[in-house]
Amino acid sequence: MIGLVIFVVALSSVGAVAGGPSSPTAPPVPAQTSVQAAAPSHSPASRRQVRKTPASFTPEMPLSEAIDILRNATTPPLNIVVYWKDLRESAEIYRDTPIGIDGLRGLRLRQSLEILLNSLSATSPAPIGYTVRHGVIVIATADALPASRNTPRVYDVSDLVMPPARWTFSPMFYTMLYNPLRRPLGTLPGRGNNASSTLRR
Repeated sequence: MIGLVIFVVALSSVGAVAGGPSSPTAPPVPAQTSVQAAAPSHSPASRRQVRKTPASFTPEMPLSEAIDILRNATTPPLNIVVYWKDLRESAEIYRDTPIGIDGLRGLRLRQSLEILLNSLSATSPAPIGYTVRHGVIVIATADALPASRNTPRVYDVSDLVMPPARWTFSPMFYTMLYNPLRRPLGTLPGRGNNASSTLRR
């Protein structure tokens, strides 16, 4: 009897342990989403930098941007110096002044620069020009540009502008020159001089 009670108590203890409060469950771990960063493209097209040319000029483009396009249109870049203070005070032209022209294809850089400056001069109180000194392009008003150091040389070209000479000959000269029958007998073709004939005898 006592053994049966001990067996029942043991079963109760085992059931209490098995049916005890369950341990709290951990919250579900959300699935980790891997975000792969886009790898930089190494294609030749992505490495090639788009270079603007004077053909991309627009009337609303500011002057400073147009100058940068001209400067970077060649490799290596051109050395361009702009006298902004002179343009501002003498010609009322600023960095953000619209150039007022459209770009044209097939022009040389010199032609594009001259067209640009002519467009600015048309609406400014002072004409705008440029000069090239020691490989540097200087842009400013005509009065502020450095003076040219060309040395004038004088050449005598009077011989080139004189009227052509008019030679006149007497009729006897033409007669003796073109009519051999009127020459002296000793000078006729095929006949020697009389003195020479006498010596040969």
